[in-house]
Amino acid sequence: MSFDVVIPTLGRSCYLESLIEWLHKQGSRNIFLSGSNCANFKHTTFIQSEPSYSKSVNNAVKHCQSEFILIMNDDIKPKEGCVESMLEIIKSNPDIFAVVPMINTQKNNKTINESLIGLHIRNARPWPTYNQKHPGYANGACFLTRKEHWCKLNGFSEAFHPAYWEDVDISFRAKEQGLSIVYTDSVKVDHIRGVTTGDFSPDRLNGIFLRGQRIFTARHYKALKLNVFWWFFEILSQGKDLIMLKWRKLLFRWGVL
Repeated sequence: MSFDVVIPTLGRSCYLESLIEWLHKQGSRNIFLSGSNCANFKHTTFIQSEPSYSKSVNNAVKHCQSEFILIMNDDIKPKEGCVESMLEIIKSNPDIFAVVPMINTQKNNKTINESLIGLHIRNARPWPTYNQKHPGYANGACFLTRKEHWCKLNGFSEAFHPAYWEDVDISFRAKEQGLSIVYTDSVKVDHIRGVTTGDFSPDRLNGIFLRGQRIFTARHYKALKLNVFWWFFEILSQGKDLIMLKWRKLLFRWGVL
């Protein structure tokens, strides 16, 4: 069962070469590296794209020819299992939008499974939460999808620039269409956080995250069982940044920087 691979990258991950070697052994048909800069790796195709996660992935998916596409960050380290087991799951049910492996990462000096992730509401806005029984959405760090569903959903929304929340958004849109997200621990990978965005300042990271959160909430507040008054809490949050003179963070929140 062949599959194509899409890896959005800036070409600076020290884990990328070993990841590509592992993918070749898994029987991948094509490996597309998409981004603004990348070293020359054997048996891969580089697609020039601006440094945006959603745009890099969307541009690469257009070149994919296989029925199934494995989307992975360039800071993923495979540990156990094979892609074939994920393929068997997604082929078993045409209504599966994505299959997500076990993705372990370090957060606050603890190992967490960031595949079992969901959303909880705090101050009328959604925030990621872990230790869920089932994935609330397909974590963009690594998931297998069916190209047919991807194209019907028009891929990632490029409003989420340069990153964050695009995976939550497409998952919510998929579930609105009656599609499902399936988790499997037959494949285990490590996600080395901070490799891709290592030189991003805290203000930039926080600002981009909050900008994506605002866009996502504006689109899906009804599905989150919120009402339009969630904007009141958004304005309070921005007012706090204004009072604390966090100008750069505010500019990132509004996409000015």
